[in-house]
Amino acid sequence: MSTIKLPYLYVRGPWPQPAPGFPTGMAPAVMHLPKEERDAWEDHVGDRYKKQVLLETPLALIWSQMHSGVKLTTDARFTAILTDGIFSKFLTADFDEPDYVSFEARVADVRTGSYVKGDYSVVRAILPTDDVGVAPCVALFRSGPDFQYEPVAVSVGETVFTPEDGRGWDLAKVFTLQAAGIATTLYQHPMLHFPTDAVNAVIKTLFPKGHVIQQLFLPHFYLALGVDDAVLHDNDTVLNAGRLYAPYPGTLPQHLEIVAALWRGLDRPDGTPNRAYPPYRFRIGPRAVRSRYGEFLKRYYDALYRFGLAVAARVPDDDPLRDEMARHLSFWIPGFPSPEAFRSAEVFAGVFATIVSDVAIGHTADHYLYGQVDIQEVPFRVRAPVPTSTDVAPFDPAELTTSIDALNYRMCMKMFFEPHPVTRLATLDYGFADPSLRDANQRFLSDLVDVERSLERDGIPNYIPLAELTPSVQF
Repeated sequence: MSTIKLPYLYVRGPWPQPAPGFPTGMAPAVMHLPKEERDAWEDHVGDRYKKQVLLETPLALIWSQMHSGVKLTTDARFTAILTDGIFSKFLTADFDEPDYVSFEARVADVRTGSYVKGDYSVVRAILPTDDVGVAPCVALFRSGPDFQYEPVAVSVGETVFTPEDGRGWDLAKVFTLQAAGIATTLYQHPMLHFPTDAVNAVIKTLFPKGHVIQQLFLPHFYLALGVDDAVLHDNDTVLNAGRLYAPYPGTLPQHLEIVAALWRGLDRPDGTPNRAYPPYRFRIGPRAVRSRYGEFLKRYYDALYRFGLAVAARVPDDDPLRDEMARHLSFWIPGFPSPEAFRSAEVFAGVFATIVSDVAIGHTADHYLYGQVDIQEVPFRVRAPVPTSTDVAPFDPAELTTSIDALNYRMCMKMFFEPHPVTRLATLDYGFADPSLRDANQRFLSDLVDVERSLERDGIPNYIPLAELTPSVQF
């Protein structure tokens, strides 16, 4: 029996659908992956997980015996963790009335001074237990020039703490760092994973092999569908409590509620909006981050945009598939440009740069940075009751986490947080046949080198070496 050969990647291509369990409250899911996609994930990711469980567990067991307990942070260290790099994406100067009401009794000029907040209240989805405390937290920082910040207060649940509160302040910082770690890994970072799965599926199914738009995007979606499907829908996901590598303090449904907030937003408990957690909307441009990490991301975004413009010039103005791509994606993704807008070279380039800035630059950099986090400074479980008063009884930081907590966190760090590149952005060949596009490919790679050099020249931290950047979500 002969096989029909079609000019597409797959006989049965992937396509977006409403997310199971969250049909109107989570990014569109891609459930029916082609065998080729699942096999690639198994070869490069699934097999690695199995090897790491065998090889890393004995080492992690030894390590965990020496790394239980929490390290109390100085105010300077607390600020450094939360106001730079991956954590700084939470910083915002957009305060709502409940923020002012919460802090004004202890910070007299909160309405008139120069302040930013880091709002980690999304963790309210996780309920504390008799063994582990967790609370929605908001950190308040006084903002100075050149991204200089000073900690002023934190709210832990309904209680506000300041540096004047001694032990209460120390414990409040522990709970705030816990909330920040959970919110960063379950809410902020997943924004770089799931909203573009619909784009991934449409690119692979709508366009025939060799189409310039597919060639442009395809390397930036390698392995991503398999990774995202395993996180959201596999029973052995890191989000499911009880696994050797599962460090979070709640249940699978509670963890998924946090992930869902990136798409549907998060109102306050009384139903009023919280501008720190708006519903998802696709916006062209680099992510606005109130730290030097934002400038790092912007420079790579600009290089991607320049390359996108060069490719857009080679896409015919009357290409009907470009219109179809925008028509489908504007249905699935709020804010995605209409077919009419997508015909603009500038819009096309902006869409490309926005997506790849997330799935390549932001995603790899986030993993690279979180892989350096001290898990004793940013615990996911805190074995203490949530403080309801600033008068906190003496406590022993060494008893706030156990060796089991350390083991779970260490395994998660090794398997999921630390980067494991399969392909590299710096050597990416898009496979273009058009000589002008091959030249554009080479100029883009040179442009990336120039970006890295410019960071050093201008005193901007190089948060991840160019050689370590992957072009897609591969871990």
